[in-house]
Amino acid sequence: MDDFVAPFWNTEVDGGVDSDLGGGAGGGADAAADADVVRLPLDPPPAFDADPAADPAAPLRRWLDADAARNALGAALTAFIDDAILALESGAQPPALACRVTAGTGKTTRTLRAIADRAPELLAHGSVLVFTPGHVHADEALAVFSATAPHVPATALRGRGATDPEDGAPLCKRADEAADLGRLGVPVRSALCEARHPDGGLRWAACRRDCRYFAQFADQTPRVVFLAHSYLLHEPGDLGPVALRVVDESFHTTLAYSRSVDLFGWLAGPAPTAVDLAAAPALSVIDAARMAVLRALQADASPTAALRVLGLDRAALDAIVDFEEQAADAALGVRPWQSEAERKRRVAAVDRAALFGARARARIWRILADAITRDTTERLSLRRQVGPNGAAQSAIAFHIRRAPPLDAPLLMLDAEADPDIVGVFAPHARFLRIDAKPVADVIQISDRTLSQRWLLDPAKGAARRSHVSRIVARETGRATGGVLMVGAQSVLEAMHRDHDPKFPANSQAALARPLHGAMPRWFGPGLRGVDAFKGYETVIVVGRLEPGLADIEDSMRAIFGDGDTPLEFLPRVDGRITVVHMRDATRVMADGTHTSARVSTHPDPRGRALLAQVREGASNQAIARLRLVSPDRPKRVVVLSSVPLPDLPVTRLLTWEGIICQRFREAIVTSEGDLRVTRVRLSATGLALDLPMTFHSFDAAKSWRRGRSTADLEDECRAIAAIAGATVRFEMVRAEGKGGKPTPMAVFENGK
Repeated sequence: MDDFVAPFWNTEVDGGVDSDLGGGAGGGADAAADADVVRLPLDPPPAFDADPAADPAAPLRRWLDADAARNALGAALTAFIDDAILALESGAQPPALACRVTAGTGKTTRTLRAIADRAPELLAHGSVLVFTPGHVHADEALAVFSATAPHVPATALRGRGATDPEDGAPLCKRADEAADLGRLGVPVRSALCEARHPDGGLRWAACRRDCRYFAQFADQTPRVVFLAHSYLLHEPGDLGPVALRVVDESFHTTLAYSRSVDLFGWLAGPAPTAVDLAAAPALSVIDAARMAVLRALQADASPTAALRVLGLDRAALDAIVDFEEQAADAALGVRPWQSEAERKRRVAAVDRAALFGARARARIWRILADAITRDTTERLSLRRQVGPNGAAQSAIAFHIRRAPPLDAPLLMLDAEADPDIVGVFAPHARFLRIDAKPVADVIQISDRTLSQRWLLDPAKGAARRSHVSRIVARETGRATGGVLMVGAQSVLEAMHRDHDPKFPANSQAALARPLHGAMPRWFGPGLRGVDAFKGYETVIVVGRLEPGLADIEDSMRAIFGDGDTPLEFLPRVDGRITVVHMRDATRVMADGTHTSARVSTHPDPRGRALLAQVREGASNQAIARLRLVSPDRPKRVVVLSSVPLPDLPVTRLLTWEGIICQRFREAIVTSEGDLRVTRVRLSATGLALDLPMTFHSFDAAKSWRRGRSTADLEDECRAIAAIAGATVRFEMVRAEGKGGKPTPMAVFENGK
């Protein structure tokens, strides 16, 4: 049975919003920051503030320079492929290796080169499959490999909706039909291409014989095949024997996921005409079992124990699974030998609720069958979600983990790989970590997370976003190369609309247009492996990705559920999480020291690992687009969030007020654009003397000036001059009648 595809309305009610507690010393004046557990109001529900999953007492990173990191990676790849070939020749257990390597070290290129060097020995045992995040990445990797090893047979496996690169013709003549069936969760091959007829013979659709999509599998000569991560769920068996699998970038979100079915869909059975009742379990038994499972979940009790009380064992539950799968199949009934008109009629007439319900129930019964001898199962839970009419409804969530094929050597490459997550999918895998130190000037704020809630606040959000826009404009003004800005889609859309009230909604093409001179992109898998920005000079990270608490715990259930160690969940009231745990986390400084930052977190270490994968991983991936391991020019990183990133040594820590320079600006120019002063010395002493109403003492000016370079203040002076319609020049001055070191001074002219 294909994967169940949830209806579009299965959206979490408590998707998560948060406060904007700080993450640094002195940041987060909230008294709750001093407690290990913060109790939160039930309305609105909270989300995690931050957690780098780092131990502040842990030793600092063992950084390698770029050449040493690449040499270490090359040696590891050589040794692994040696082991892989030996296992293929001897029949020993295929080895598995997970490499966590800093982005920009060349992990993909070096891996492809290592495969090319040993291609004859590998291809003697089968094809090499290289899984990439998407079809575009597969095409890019194929181009790189073909340039490296033109003598090695290689291809990219394209989906039905793709076109033939030679003449632009569609690979599948029924690609639109295939897409519709895929959205229904229907196995496309058996519904549209080829299937077993009731008379026992294998029947093909008329277009199957000259289908360009299937032509990709016609030649089973071993070769290097590049394909998308989605094929990990359904690896094409037509490719022949496999000698090696390489999975580039994180894949656990492909193999582990959560779906749900509302209570009506759970309790409703298929129509009696939809299945062979003579071969089905007693409907009364199924009805009683459904109700027993629901009552157990509502009482936070064991659904498996409730089923054992009814006398149900593995065989009985397997029979119920078969029953529900028959119902799902009968709900549509599309087959390759039908006419196009008949297929379309069936698709148009299908009862989608019945189809989705049957598929969901089959998945849930399969989970219960697998866990029937256990005390309980962690792969089922109750949730509140938004229904098709916009109202909240109760549902049963089920959490699925699919195993990757392990019948051939497996190499996993990911800059954010986690050993515990890898161990679930490939228990015998070795884990290797190689940290190459980023080379960049890194500025981070210490007292604000810049959450979406804070930046989109109806009353204050516009003013806060205007500060972000000024920072972006300041950075683009000082940069001689490109500037990349990465944030949440909702925040970027609001910033675009601040600049242009007619900005179109829900348009990713429009969202990617330059803004204040920077190139906007958003957090998410679309940034992984992208090389388009490696020549840019600056990256600005606005806030951070914010997964909801319920999403994190769903991922815990999917990946780690029903393991040897029970999961620890946060307490809930009426389905909503009521506490956030706090802990100290490590921020690494460029000078080799590290500081402690108080952040919110999850009590289960597996939850912390998943938080780091999502939140810190998204920021790291954004920053890595500039390829900081061996830059070709000076690079600059501005992190507008206090969330510590342990893989990024920080050059300077600034407060939010410090980076926006609001006090400095207001001391020089009024809100109407009138200059208050025309000459300002930029040293601490000069600030105290020239702006005494703002900096009341030398110590106050020195404290404010700490962490800010003269270049930063000069950039701010240029922005002030633009507000006042003035010009500004800079000169070096000495105190009258005194020698010593000259002081930089800003001189504003021709202003209001």
